[in-house]
Amino acid sequence: MSAEAGRPPWTVTLVCGASGVGKSRLAVPLAVRYGVPLAEPDEDRIVANYAAREPQWPEQRNRARVSVLIGARFAGHAREAGMPVVETRPWLDVLDRVDGALRAWRR
Repeated sequence: MSAEAGRPPWTVTLVCGASGVGKSRLAVPLAVRYGVPLAEPDEDRIVANYAAREPQWPEQRNRARVSVLIGARFAGHAREAGMPVVETRPWLDVLDRVDGALRAWRR
């Protein structure tokens, strides 16, 4: 552990979130740069994700609501631990926002 920084010389990154928030889409580029918990608080977006991935099933509003609640709990625990949490959207700049959050957090 670095005496001056008070932190170990390594970083562990946890990427978590409820189903449909985009963990898979972000995993490869995020692994290249860093990692940070993501939270998708929009129940309608999750319902749309399920509909796109599983068109054979009826609308899954309750499942989406559970996903939002789980995501909020993950985000709350991360914040309590002093870790940054980055919203998933807009997707166009999420990798840069995650990168910025981690750089600021590590200072």
